[in-house]
Amino acid sequence: MADRKVVTIEDRIPTLKEQRKKRANRRLILYLSIFFLLILTVVYFQSPLSHISQINVEGNEFADSNEVLQYSSIQENDHLWNADLEEAAARIETLPTVEQAELTRNWPNTVTITIVEDSLMAFLRQGDRYVPILSNGQLLTDEAVQHPSSEAPVLYNWEDVDILREFTAELAETGDGIVNRISEIHHIPSEDKPFALELVMNDGLMVHTEIADFAEAMEPYPALVNEIDPEEAGVLHMGMSPYFESYEDDEENEEQGEQGVEEGGGSIEE
Repeated sequence: MADRKVVTIEDRIPTLKEQRKKRANRRLILYLSIFFLLILTVVYFQSPLSHISQINVEGNEFADSNEVLQYSSIQENDHLWNADLEEAAARIETLPTVEQAELTRNWPNTVTITIVEDSLMAFLRQGDRYVPILSNGQLLTDEAVQHPSSEAPVLYNWEDVDILREFTAELAETGDGIVNRISEIHHIPSEDKPFALELVMNDGLMVHTEIADFAEAMEPYPALVNEIDPEEAGVLHMGMSPYFESYEDDEENEEQGEQGVEEGGGSIEE
């Protein structure tokens, strides 16, 4: 049997002392780090470094950045950690175009305001200008443009603001897949149908419907379009019982009517 190496306690003492020394040094470094971190924290909070030096506004397309800052009541040189961000967000959300506002602190001294606005639903034709309309019915007259973008339909002949807002609410409930297929929406009131609408679709069809329950009436549109010959022009009537009226059928009916009149006129002369 091989001889076993015996290590005496005297041989192990230097090793144990070295290990205790390393542990003590690590504790000292940890305590010193915490101490200096506390000092730096106190200095930061007591110095101008903790005062707001920059306020960023993001996500706003229609809301004016200066107006957002004004409503927030947060100013540069305010203490970063004393600012009530929730209260500031609530004030910003009272702006007519803002749906949601969120404020965050960015170390060391910046505040970021992130805006979520009501979505653009349509453009209202007013003279030679096009006024954006948001999903909450708000008309952005100051944001009127000469050429509307293709991302929203254009409304024509809308004079009653209350009716316009009622329809905007219906349009907001309509799926994007349908709204994106609408190019123009004309209000064509008559004595018996004061809320009648005529829609010009991007696929070339004309649609007749009404303001009341517009979203529900237009829901089956994609399925109905698939059943119509794309080469056949006409009007799709959307309502309780949707049906397609071909222009060719109208022309045939007119021709038959004219022929009947001519035949009838000939018999009278005889």
